[in-house]
Amino acid sequence: MIKLEKERGGFTLIELLIVVAIIAIMVVGVGNTFFYVFQNQAELRLQFPMQQSANLVMESVALDVARSQNAVIETANVAIFRGGSDRTVTYSTESGSLLRTIETGGEKKRQVLAEDVKTFELERSGGLLKIHLVLEKKRYRKTFSEDYQTAFAIDKGE
Repeated sequence: MIKLEKERGGFTLIELLIVVAIIAIMVVGVGNTFFYVFQNQAELRLQFPMQQSANLVMESVALDVARSQNAVIETANVAIFRGGSDRTVTYSTESGSLLRTIETGGEKKRQVLAEDVKTFELERSGGLLKIHLVLEKKRYRKTFSEDYQTAFAIDKGE
């Protein structure tokens, strides 16, 4: 009688399924990692310009407060700073933008300081000017919001 020897030249179906399952688990893990990295990167791309806009607003207001001889708050979101040599700076909101208007000697110069402005509020409390700025952008069915608050000392006359 002749004995037939089985040569083991391949993998069994169970071994192949186990390898495929392990590879699938690794792909899902790596895929999730990349998804979260790209999602966070997209959020940072939206938040960084909002932070820059808020810093520009705060620096502009601080500079105008330092230059002013008189600060007037007409409403919660309109401020007027009057300085020497017939210079008046007005901050106001219009259609979601924060505007800075500088009047010097009858000439007006209008500048958009920030867009996507949800809230711009000013409050005078004693010798302080309190500013509350909220910037908000909507992207990909998600709302990104940055909230900034600060106060500046106003030592000059009312």
